[in-house]
Amino acid sequence: MGVPGPCGPYSELYYDRGPALGLPGGPAADQDRYMEFWNLVFIQYERGEGSGKSGYPIFGELPRRDIDTGMGLERMATLLQGVDNLYEIDETRPILDRPAALAGVRYGMDTETDVRLRVVATTSAPR
Repeated sequence: MGVPGPCGPYSELYYDRGPALGLPGGPAADQDRYMEFWNLVFIQYERGEGSGKSGYPIFGELPRRDIDTGMGLERMATLLQGVDNLYEIDETRPILDRPAALAGVRYGMDTETDVRLRVVATTSAPR
């Protein structure tokens, strides 16, 4: 993300959702077909400010190492329920459908409407 703080080597695991969703060749070839469902960051260094995943100084080792695991319940639900994104899983979809009904639109109608409904769902979801 380009911000200073803890960092380290990482690994990402992807699920191939099939040829109907895009090109072969892994996530570098097609982000729609390949969905990241888990990542692991082996946090062991303190990094300075820089751009992206590289181009920053490493200040040294952290006093304690850690592992940040990024497998989210929503990501797994997305895969297991065979939907396109976390907004469409059974727990989140009703949060999209209600404002859509109030506005007289339908989720999946067009990209612009979908983005607006996702913003509403994100700001309306219980925390």
